[in-house]
Amino acid sequence: AYASQWGKYTFLDENGDPYESSTWNYEYQHYWGFIHMELVGNSLKQRNVFVYPPSQKCAADNSTSGEGVCGVNGNEKVFSADQSASDCDGNLAGPYPYGPFTLDTTTTLFGDDTIVYQVKLPAALGGGFTQNQLTTLPGNDVRVRTAQGFYMGAPTYASFYREYRLADKAAWLTKLAEIRSEAGVLPSDECGFDSRSAPSGVTCAEHFGFDM
Repeated sequence: AYASQWGKYTFLDENGDPYESSTWNYEYQHYWGFIHMELVGNSLKQRNVFVYPPSQKCAADNSTSGEGVCGVNGNEKVFSADQSASDCDGNLAGPYPYGPFTLDTTTTLFGDDTIVYQVKLPAALGGGFTQNQLTTLPGNDVRVRTAQGFYMGAPTYASFYREYRLADKAAWLTKLAEIRSEAGVLPSDECGFDSRSAPSGVTCAEHFGFDM
């Protein structure tokens, strides 16, 4: 079974302002995400690509990643997550690589319209939250997610994601091409970076597991 979604994203820092990264000079106030999920047996495989518009702060910092020009070209990051069923009630659990650590993740269902996704530090590091995320499924193939991020117990970020399910893979690829064009992403930068802003080392086809 497959599910393909795209979304409009906003990412805020600990002060409630649009997040600014010292290693990724692109906009976080309004960007996009494309998610492809595959259910295989009792496991859920999720592969994402996030598309960021060009920076609007080139006068202060004209740095870029990849081959684009500041203020003209956006860029992309990829993300992966895998979980397996933890019981027979639809709940999931799995590891999440985070720098030198592997964190514990759980996904818990509350009825048919609410999901809580949690990421916690290993017990040896105190076991506190890294992320606590609420997902609401209001109907009409819409998914709304809000997440709170933490570092050693201190709040560090918040996110607001509005996501929409598309009919099939072809519609998903068409929407991805449209947003890439709007953001000015160069073909050479597609799926080019990971969550740490380092080169991903994979093509889009390798990341998602199908021809793009």
